[in-house]
Order: sequence, then C-alpha cells, then structure tokens
Amino acid sequence: MWLSALLKKNNQYANEYFWRINGIERHVTIGFPVGRGDLDIADYTNWQERWNEAMRSLKLTGGLHWASLCYVQQAGKFIACDALLDNNACESVKQEMQRFRWPTRKNFYSVRQFMIIENKNP
Repeated sequence: MWLSALLKKNNQYANEYFWRINGIERHVTIGFPVGRGDLDIADYTNWQERWNEAMRSLKLTGGLHWASLCYVQQAGKFIACDALLDNNACESVKQEMQRFRWPTRKNFYSVRQFMIIENKNP
C-alpha cells in the first residue's frame, strides 16, 4: 500500500481516490481492509463508508498524512477502537466509529484499514 501511494505504483492491494478535504484536492490511497475472526468484511463495507466520511470531514493541513482504523469486538461487546492520524490519536474519528452500528457477533472479530492522504500533485 505504501509503495502504491508514495511511489505511484498501482497494485491490487490499494484503491485510489481524489477527495476535497479542507478545501484542498487530495490524492487518497486506501489499502484493502483486513479482517480477523467472525466477520466477512467483503460482505460488510458500511463501516468503510463511515470512516471515509469521517476522514473527509477533518481540517487537515496540506502535505502528507496517514491514517489507520482498528475496531475489535468479542462476544457481541465492544473491546477497542483506535483511530490514528499521523501516528496520533484522532478522537473525532474514533468517536464517530464507536457510534457506528457495528454488527454483533458471538465470536471475536476485528477490522483494520490504512490510508495515505497527500496533495493532489505532490
């Protein structure tokens, strides 16, 4: 995913988009989601849409940024949610993702995804 974004080498493990964030046209590379446990993430993508919306709402400065999301549930109960922006906690995104109606499963599951955000023409 990093190579795809930073070296402009398209690959099958990342998708590219152009988003306007804080008035700046951005090139966004999003790695494929990784899931573990009792959730088929290929069949359940609503959380990605919510995460993307939350990221587009941020007041980012120009330049390069990276973001990650991790959500974990066990026995139908929330265990952890971590949203990072440039390796720092991003509380607004974390709170948005905790409000999201995640599916309930009786067993463990986790989802993770990573994105790189840069100016359109870095």
